[in-house]
Parts: sequence; C-alpha cells; structure tokens
Amino acid sequence: FSLFKPETDICIPWLDAKEEGSVVYASMGSLASLGEEQMEEMALALEKCDKYFLWVIRASEEDKLPPNFKERTSKKGIIVNWCPQLEVLAHRAVGCFVTHCGWNSTLEAVSLGVPMV
Repeated sequence: FSLFKPETDICIPWLDAKEEGSVVYASMGSLASLGEEQMEEMALALEKCDKYFLWVIRASEEDKLPPNFKERTSKKGIIVNWCPQLEVLAHRAVGCFVTHCGWNSTLEAVSLGVPMV
C-alpha cells in the first residue's frame, strides 16, 4: 500500500504519452515555498512555454495559482502534489527540470543528465 500511488498513476502514464524531451518538469522540493508573485510568474512561464509541463505543487500551495490556471493549461500540463521524482527525471519525455537546486534534486538531475533551470 502506498499513499503516493495515486499520483504515480497519473504522472507516469501522462509522461508515457509524450514525445522524447517534450516535457518541462517543475518542482521546488518538499520544503521551499514560493510567494504568490513567484507562483504567478512560474505559472505564466509554463503557460507561455511551447512545451508540455508536469508541475509538482504541495496541496497547501495550490491556492497561490492564478485563477483558472489549471483549466487554461489542462491540454498542455498537469499539476500533482507528489510524484516519484527519480522515475520522472529518468523518463525519456522529460527534457528540462525547473528546480530549487536542493542537494538531492541536483544530484538526481546531474546523474541522469537532465538539464536544470
């Protein structure tokens, strides 16, 4: 039994349906918290980007998203509260990692050769 399995059931099959290198994976880690303005800028960047996106946002942070963001971007991106990061970074569809550059995230991305922003 895994409390995180439902999110895995969402993000990995979603990635499986995408072309190689076509997805921006964004995660600020389990401790970092973006301000409302930062969250809005990140959302705008992902919305305007010509790539798909998988964005991990803690449930407690979702209220900082711009109004109707999920609806506007539902064809190009998904937002989850958790995902198996190592499995996501190793996925062929992930072409870029927007990260807070925490130690573990950085080591995982470097070891898998995923470009970081």
